[in-house]
Order: sequence, then C-alpha cells, then structure tokens
Amino acid sequence: MVHLQQASTTTVDGASSEFEPSTGFANGPWALLSGSWSGFSTASNGNLSYEICLGSTPFSCQVMGPLVAPPHANDPLAGNWSSDQRSENTGRRPSNKHLLCGHAYFLAVRAYDCAGFMTPAVSPPLKVCCDRPSVEGVALVHANTTSSASMPYVTPLDELEVAWSKLTDECAGIRDTVAEFVVSGSTTAVAAWSQSNWTAGQRASWSIVPMAALAYLTHGARYRVRLRAISHAGWAAEALSPEFIFDATGPDTGTILEGGSLGATTCYTHAVATAVSVGWQGFVDVESGVSAVQVGLGSSPYALDVLPLQLVGGTSAGSVSLELQGTLAANLTSDARIFATVRAINRAGLSTNTSSSKGFLVLDELAQPAICK
Repeated sequence: MVHLQQASTTTVDGASSEFEPSTGFANGPWALLSGSWSGFSTASNGNLSYEICLGSTPFSCQVMGPLVAPPHANDPLAGNWSSDQRSENTGRRPSNKHLLCGHAYFLAVRAYDCAGFMTPAVSPPLKVCCDRPSVEGVALVHANTTSSASMPYVTPLDELEVAWSKLTDECAGIRDTVAEFVVSGSTTAVAAWSQSNWTAGQRASWSIVPMAALAYLTHGARYRVRLRAISHAGWAAEALSPEFIFDATGPDTGTILEGGSLGATTCYTHAVATAVSVGWQGFVDVESGVSAVQVGLGSSPYALDVLPLQLVGGTSAGSVSLELQGTLAANLTSDARIFATVRAINRAGLSTNTSSSKGFLVLDELAQPAICK
C-alpha cells in the first residue's frame, strides 16, 4: 500500500491557503510532499530494498527519480519519503518543481528482495490545485421561495436561507461552506453556521438559517451575509450579500383620533348614521418604515365585530370615513359605543395594534354632538 499526500500548507505566489488540503489534493506546485508504503513481504521474511519515483502516470518518473529509498528504521518492510529529504545515492534534495496546477501525480514504489525479484505498487493520485473557489451573487432570501431577491429587512420570525448565483471549484471541488452574519462596514462576525459533505446538487441555494443565529442580531443594526467556500485543496474564497436591516419590532404605537382629526373633542354617531370618521397619527418605524395601515370597528376595544380590518393607507398619519356594516351595527342601542382599532404594519412585516379608549357614542336622534366620556 502506497500513500502520497501534502505534508503541510504552502504558499503560492505569496498567498497562503488557509486550510489543510483534503486527502488526494495539494494546494500548489511547491507543496511539501510526503509518501509512505507498507505491506510488502518476502517468502523468507528477508530485507527489501526500494526504488521510488514521482510522475503524472504510474512509474513515468517525469518529476522525480527513480531514486533509491531506505526502508523504515523500525520496519524493513515499510518506508517513507519526503520532498525535503536528501537522496542517499545523490546527496541532493529531490525536486518536485515540475508539478503543474490542475494535474494529478503518483508515487510509484518498486520493492526488491535479495534475489532481485521486484514487486511494484502505486499510490492513489494526488491532484495539485492552485486557484481559489468562485463565489458570486450571495443573497439572503425567504426559505422555500424561487425568488433570488435579497431581503432589505429581516425579522426574528423570518425563515431564511442563503442563495447564490455561482459557487464552484473546478479543480478540487467544494469541501465546506461557512455562512456568517457580519456587521455592515466591518469584518466582525456575530454568528456563523456551516455545512460540510458538499454535493453537486447544492449549487443554487443552501441551508435554512438557524433561528439561533438571528438571536445574535441587534434591532436596528445593519448586516450582511458573508459566505465562505473552502475547496478540497485548502483554498478559500468569500462573497458578501447586499445589506439588510434587522427589525425586531413593529411601528411605534401611535394615537387614534376619534372624530377623524386632531383636536376633536366629540366622538359620536347616530343609530341612523352609516359612517364614522377615524384618524391616526404617530405610527412611525425608524428601521423599515410604515408600509400599510388597517382600520376596523368593534363593540369593545380591539374587537372587530362591527367592521373587519381593512386597508386604508400606508402613511404614519391620516384619516378615513368607515361605513358601518353588519347586524350589530344595525342594532346598536342608545348610548352604546363603537371602538376603532388601528393596525400599522412596517416593511419588515411586523405590526402594532392600538384601539380607541373612548369610542364613538351612539345617539337616538340627530342632536347636538355628545362629549366623549
């Protein structure tokens, strides 16, 4: 059995790979290589001598050799070799300077017994890969969606995943991927999660973002997703998603203007009336802004048994005239009250509900407006 591997990380054109290569890969033409062999035997259990060479095909020896290699000091039926060792028969250090990026190489061993009989063996290929992976088009998107549009706002309730347009390594393939939330404008990572055992079918989108990772984000802060890909050769590359804001709360709670306008001192309707006016103000959201306002009516605070919530606008302040609907509205008795509920929704999808405290007083006849009590 013969093995050939990279002994340690190396530097190629001044750039050092961050990780050790996987078995069967080297990260540059100047990589320090090591080989080992074992399992040879003779019928007489006598000593063996070894001849080794390195080439792009078994026993071709274009890169190195053939060289005589001594057996292992403690096991004459095994041996090892390193590209920083000196050959006993030449006194020179073997050179692997002819290794080429993208090519595979083999360590070949011939074992000879004292009668001159020879047994050959060859290592699995060792592929030399010198380039970093390609990572492009990283985005944070809703899980289980076909859209690749990056999310400008993220909430603690969102189910998210990382998507990309390109994530490949043609020479060595992707070994691991690591996704991180980083503070926008810095390299500080606040949460990370990873995936190994990469397969070719996972080149379009990738794992659900753990809910635990969202717990490390700060309300109102800006972040990006940094996706790092690590190849089997030990090279890494990364790309950043567009910026997003973490919004953990709904809009600020505003005020309901009973009567429809600021400063109104009365709030009334009539049993024969068909509409009431409701106003609102102060529903603001600094992080993502207000995107929708809904208003409904009920026989008690926060109830919607007179009129369900309906979309009336998308601004932090405004007013609307609402038609009374339903059996309850038709059967309102004197001195009964109708209460308005306002729901403001921000662009992150979070909402805030507020109900009027006084309500609209119902009168039997067209009389002077009654003071809200």
